[in-house]
Amino acid sequence: MSAAVTNDIIVQFSLVPAADAFVPIILDAVEGVTTIDGLKVETDAVSSTLVGGREPVLAALSRTFARASASGAHIVQPLLASHGPAGDDAAGAAVLDLSGFVAPPPSNVKAAAQFLLLPERADLRPAIDARARDFLGGLGLATRAKQLVTRVDGDASLVLAALLWLLERTSRVAGETVLQATLVSNSPATEAFA
Repeated sequence: MSAAVTNDIIVQFSLVPAADAFVPIILDAVEGVTTIDGLKVETDAVSSTLVGGREPVLAALSRTFARASASGAHIVQPLLASHGPAGDDAAGAAVLDLSGFVAPPPSNVKAAAQFLLLPERADLRPAIDARARDFLGGLGLATRAKQLVTRVDGDASLVLAALLWLLERTSRVAGETVLQATLVSNSPATEAFA
């Protein structure tokens, strides 16, 4: 079933630990994800697919990233997500309303991330990007515009929660929206790339 029909968020994500023991790190990180209420999970050799509401999807992404990061290995978590009605089913609200966000408990994992929101209504993208940076900055997250993407740094759970909130809220204004994001932790060269 598509996100347009169920109003679910659909996410494809992977975990990429830079460690010789990458298999145990991944297996430990994803343990128990299939037991999260309201979440459908499919996994193959390339990625895992999550289908559910924002809260169960956030729980799965935060848990796997935090558990993998606890290994001490450099962790990369690329994800591709989609939400919202397509075409004429879009609500078409005039303003991107980001009110009502509730921050999750901290994961105590420092994440560096970059993301790109691709709304169906491409004409709204510049305004949405600017509003997204303001919203993230208001949460105390460090942001910076880069070529094609926006960089955002902070607690991993807060970063993920904010990105999923942006995805969900953007789709209400601009139709079906795709989020591409990459999170990293335990970077061996954080300062060199700041």
